[in-house]
Amino acid sequence: GMGWMMAPWLIFAGLLNNATVSLFTGSPAHANYPKFLQQSNTTILGTIPSLVKVWKHNKLLENQTLDIRVLGSTGEPSNVIDYHYLMGLFNNKAPIIEYCGGTEIGGGYITGTLLHDCIPTTFTTPALGLDFILLDEDKTPSPIGQVHLLPPSIGLSETILNKDHNSVYYHDAPIINGQLLRQHGDAYQTFTHNNTTYYKCLGRTDDSMNLGGIKVSAIEIETVVNTLDNIHECAAFSKRKTIDGPELLVLSVVPNELGSSIDLAAINQLIRTKINPLFKVVALELRESLPRTASNKIMRRILKENYALE
Repeated sequence: GMGWMMAPWLIFAGLLNNATVSLFTGSPAHANYPKFLQQSNTTILGTIPSLVKVWKHNKLLENQTLDIRVLGSTGEPSNVIDYHYLMGLFNNKAPIIEYCGGTEIGGGYITGTLLHDCIPTTFTTPALGLDFILLDEDKTPSPIGQVHLLPPSIGLSETILNKDHNSVYYHDAPIINGQLLRQHGDAYQTFTHNNTTYYKCLGRTDDSMNLGGIKVSAIEIETVVNTLDNIHECAAFSKRKTIDGPELLVLSVVPNELGSSIDLAAINQLIRTKINPLFKVVALELRESLPRTASNKIMRRILKENYALE
């Protein structure tokens, strides 16, 4: 929708580059979609990983005569196998430009380009308009660590609803070269190929989750689920079935009475109604208690590490 930043970007970028923007009405998993791409002479195709998985399953774009020269992907973690399949559909002549950002920064902070070799599911450079640095747990520059943005940048938020903006983005953030860095919460690992530094996303370092391209906090989900009468408390976290797979929502639940059952369908209905109709708990575990720190904070990291997603 035009209310989200992706649509204005598409319109502005298309007009600024004297390009034609093609808009398809309906599902891009429908048989009419490749016909639309062909009739509109689409050459730059944007997608999301979950859609690529559908195309691979139903073979929708196979044996099609399409003139795609560049592919774009954002919103969700990419899958190496699926994206090699996607490039193969176009004889490996259409590179995939990965792009990652956030609503709270008004844009992207890391991207791929046409100037570097395409390695699916990786990024090669900070996006235009800002810079960042990776810091380890000791707040020291490191080839693996959390993204810290180097302000200023035109899109950075200055306030946040229902939370303290300073504590969320700047608490414990270091000052480097006279600049107070801004914590972003994504973790990356770097490696070098043909003298180019590539970035591989490792997920979130805080209690936020990326569910289908939408960022949500564990506390937001827990607050809603805890309103159910038969639940004493719960902890929400995300797991991936594979390293490159999407984040899936899991709940650890402490019921009011030991041995009582928990209605997963009721939980999902509540989450869809109160938070987002696209969210879904895929797995649930019952526990007698939740692990906590000395200051009584739930240790979601321990729950996440010890849970095996079937």
